[in-house]
Amino acid sequence: LTFGVMVPYNPKRQRGESFWWSGNQSNPIMNTVSRLRHTFRSFSPLAAGPLVLLLCAFGPPNTSPQTDTDQAARLIRRARDTQNPADFRQAGAAAAKALAGDPESFDAQRYQAMALLGQQDLTGALALASKLNKRLPDDIGIWAILSEIQAARGDYAEAERCAQWVLDLRRNNPLGFSTAARLREVYGDYDGAAEFYSEALRRTPQSDAEERSWLMVQNARLLLRAKNPGAAASTLDQAEKLFPNSLQVLEQKAELARTKGEFGEAACLHARESQE
Repeated sequence: LTFGVMVPYNPKRQRGESFWWSGNQSNPIMNTVSRLRHTFRSFSPLAAGPLVLLLCAFGPPNTSPQTDTDQAARLIRRARDTQNPADFRQAGAAAAKALAGDPESFDAQRYQAMALLGQQDLTGALALASKLNKRLPDDIGIWAILSEIQAARGDYAEAERCAQWVLDLRRNNPLGFSTAARLREVYGDYDGAAEFYSEALRRTPQSDAEERSWLMVQNARLLLRAKNPGAAASTLDQAEKLFPNSLQVLEQKAELARTKGEFGEAACLHARESQE
């Protein structure tokens, strides 16, 4: 399954951001709490326990729902590159943690649906995405997810209908072109798929290097299918510069090497892929 829904991503948020403070800044209140904890631990557990628990209740939470949602987004993008079910499970766990703090979070549920799709839980993914679609019918990301779910279920007519909604709602958005490109590939229209991936790339901001790299990899894959290894190699080199640690780039470079009969190089690339 090529999981390709574009995920909003905020690189400024760092893992472990606290709702109360960030970095290693000194916090006099919490320093006092720490000293008091140490003092109470010197007493018997029965006497100190309730007081320590009371002090812990005033400590900062490990994460906020928004931080967990952002973490789910990062993990979804990683999972799209690795195609590893374990990464999708981690993304789902992060989304579930966000929902524990904010049960109505639309974005957390969006990433949960993506995680379910990545784990091939099509029934769960469809139920959740359909619920979100009813809640916000003009969200193109949910229509794109529904298109991928229906394609994975083999209902290509419904997948095409959902993809058309993405294009109709946001005609110039790259997500519509990448969603339609995947369907064109399913139908065997490889030239049309490559054209749509190129359109999506043209509309994707230069600042989103990871997304641009992913789109280039899809184009390179189609170029290999069209027996154009020279153009595929050039495209993969560009993709690797944008996202040096991409496993999909390594996978397609290994495929390119096999196509050229360079089996030793292909084996080396696969070895690098397994080490990432």
